[in-house]
Amino acid sequence: MTSTLSGIDGRNPCGFFAALGTQRLLADHLGDDAVQLAWTAGEAGTLRPVLSLAGERDDDDVVRLVLAAHEARDLEAELGWESDVMKLSCERVRDLLISSPDPRAAQTIGGCVLDVPRRRQGRVHPDYLAVYTPLRLIPRMGRARFVSTSLSASQSLTSERQVRAALFGPWRYEKVNSMRWDPGAPPSLRAYSAEAPTNFGPLGVPAAVALAVAGLCYFPLVATSDGRAACRGFDSPRASVLRWPLWRQPLDESAVRITLGLPAIYEAKPNNDLLARHGILARISARREQLGNDDQVLSWGETHLVSTGAR
Repeated sequence: MTSTLSGIDGRNPCGFFAALGTQRLLADHLGDDAVQLAWTAGEAGTLRPVLSLAGERDDDDVVRLVLAAHEARDLEAELGWESDVMKLSCERVRDLLISSPDPRAAQTIGGCVLDVPRRRQGRVHPDYLAVYTPLRLIPRMGRARFVSTSLSASQSLTSERQVRAALFGPWRYEKVNSMRWDPGAPPSLRAYSAEAPTNFGPLGVPAAVALAVAGLCYFPLVATSDGRAACRGFDSPRASVLRWPLWRQPLDESAVRITLGLPAIYEAKPNNDLLARHGILARISARREQLGNDDQVLSWGETHLVSTGAR
């Protein structure tokens, strides 16, 4: 059966991550060969994920299977190992990876940190603190911690109603930490409210954020030849631009990982003919934007879509 996830738009980074997280959970539950993911043009310029599942199933089955797979996760192993990626030493990261109880937990850890020392003003950090993912957009102030926030978002997914809203819509924004992955989230209009500023927080779609966190394992950090680190999805070790592909043909999880690793996706000027030959329907990019002057990269800029004409 095929199911178009009408609540998700692949032009939105959070939507793209959520689609990958959905495939990952279903692959965990049913097996890699039992679930495939593709993308199709929807209404008003949207790009929707399409799931292909083995057997006779319907959308209700998809919702139940996603929730069951999520409930079967070892969230403590995946995300319960630290509160913030900014504090981890390289030695601690190596210990985490060695002691990781299952491959998914190791993949998720590898999507958060890498045992390569980060640099400060061009020099290796004196405490050998590990490099962390450029997908960490939330600020370090207060209680906003990347790993613990990811864990909290994942733990908030508890019902079929939430899963259905994330997959099939409509997306209704609530007071939940969106990890700042969703540029479509409405801002909190604090100046127009009589409430105290402390009553406001980031807005997001809880289940969509939880599913997006499940997709972290598709974006590993890797060491580069010059002793630095790069993250899949980004244009360079400086990680100024996130780029992602949407593909037309149904792909299982292994093929999705290969597709996400295609060098042609990350070129500044895309070769549309080459991308089309790889079955890429569109290449989308979003620049990381710094808000304020505290050296905290906090949001995505405007997304840019390039259609390849793939059929």
